[in-house]
Amino acid sequence: MKTLQVGKTLADIRRRRNLTQAALAKRLDVSPVTVSNYERGFRDPDAAMLTTLERILGVNPYVLAWLQASPRITARLLAKKMLDELPQT
Repeated sequence: MKTLQVGKTLADIRRRRNLTQAALAKRLDVSPVTVSNYERGFRDPDAAMLTTLERILGVNPYVLAWLQASPRITARLLAKKMLDELPQT
């Protein structure tokens, strides 16, 4: 369940940045299927990929990693707070 929460958060942030899965995949140098797998909770990004995602998406360092390691309810609350603070582009 934690992975799915990270994926939903990742998808929300990507959409707020007006990026398609294909556009994000290109910036990450991975396939769009990989991004889709992250977002659907089928695959976890490793530490290096989390750092790259955070840099590209402009979120606080370690936020996605923390979500990945946190209890679900705490992760949901943090994700909502983080999304509420993102500027709309």
